[in-house]
Amino acid sequence: MTPNPRQADLLDEVRSRGSVSVDALAERYNVTLQTVRRDVMRLEASGDLRRVHGGILAGAAEAELPLQMRTKTNA
Repeated sequence: MTPNPRQADLLDEVRSRGSVSVDALAERYNVTLQTVRRDVMRLEASGDLRRVHGGILAGAAEAELPLQMRTKTNA
């Protein structure tokens, strides 16, 4: 699927910054939060970025390690 011009620009913005909040993107593009969320959902489905609590990160989502493994790693 080909992103529309706003989505392509949004993707470039996230890639250049590494991470960005939904609020900041809505303000930058002068659109509603819902519009940004829809754009992000579409880009996330294609594997271009991933949503996290508090914002958006560049790159595809990686599988999360099980809790026991994270507990050992972060000990």
